[in-house]
Amino acid sequence: ADRDDALRLDKLRKIFGRLIEQGEFDLNSGSSSGGGGNNGARSQWKSWLTTQHETFVAHLIDAVVDGKTTALRTYCGVLASSPVDIIGLSSNNQKEGANNNGMISERLLNKLIEACVKSRRCLDMNAANNTDSNNNNNNNNNNNNKNNLN
Repeated sequence: ADRDDALRLDKLRKIFGRLIEQGEFDLNSGSSSGGGGNNGARSQWKSWLTTQHETFVAHLIDAVVDGKTTALRTYCGVLASSPVDIIGLSSNNQKEGANNNGMISERLLNKLIEACVKSRRCLDMNAANNTDSNNNNNNNNNNNNKNNLN
């Protein structure tokens, strides 16, 4: 079941990545862009895509919090395939042939950081590190006490 879920989420990541690459979906405005056609239909499409992307990201975040490494890998793929514009950088300022994709979405990155902090695995690792550290300190204290007795 976890493998199927991971495959489904990765497939969705690829679909959203393709939509972004083709200019159909824009994270900068939280909506998609497109040319011509009915404004009402285009507006509904933009709204639907935005809602679906937010649902997708929320599902990934929940899985990261649950400690699923496949969700973490997929989320990193979302970050990589979801660039946002760099504010204040116009196309005139960029060198010819430069990568014009922008940078990592701060909003998506912050969500990932929050999820990692909330993650049970992260908390378990911190607890394990603290326990190991305490055990090492206790062992050192015991060794010091034995040395003092001799």
